[in-house]
Amino acid sequence: MKKTIALLTALVLLASLCACGAASEVSGEYADLNGDARYTFTRGDSSKGEYGGTCRFTRDGKDESTAGWYVENGTVFVASEAVFLCKGEYLAFIDSRCDGVTVGNRTLTGKTVPANDSDSGLASLLNGLILTFHGDGTCEAESDVALFFSNTYKGTYKVTGGVVTLTFPEKDTLNRTCLIVDGALYYNGLKQAESAA
Repeated sequence: MKKTIALLTALVLLASLCACGAASEVSGEYADLNGDARYTFTRGDSSKGEYGGTCRFTRDGKDESTAGWYVENGTVFVASEAVFLCKGEYLAFIDSRCDGVTVGNRTLTGKTVPANDSDSGLASLLNGLILTFHGDGTCEAESDVALFFSNTYKGTYKVTGGVVTLTFPEKDTLNRTCLIVDGALYYNGLKQAESAA
């Protein structure tokens, strides 16, 4: 009986420690992996989700907006909209998911849908970008601009853990850091600042 009680007590303590670990997962400043944007998550009272507080968004050092945020089942909601997926020190933008890519141990294969395929109107045509990955570490980026012309740029990619680095020697504006979350590739995300990690 004593062993059973001790085991149950240990399980309760372990569960509470896991909850504390999850609660500290999103906190502090996160930098855009491919730009100058910063998101600062301040912990505070939240009536929604598992925990939350206030999120401040800045670009080029200037305040853009402040909104409430909370985490629910690994998803970060900002102003009640699902915006990020949590992956350790990284947050992946949900709307940057690249469908059509198979994620291997250190390789990617397949062709993504255009970046804004779900959008309608001119914006979809102007921002369409198709990435094609090969198992040998090479890739191509094809831009389809308003159906008037199409350019294809050859590059390479490297998978390190859950991070994918794209390198295009002829078009450095296509160089990116992407994220792999739950077996899917995300074109854009944030990394937690070292001081907050």
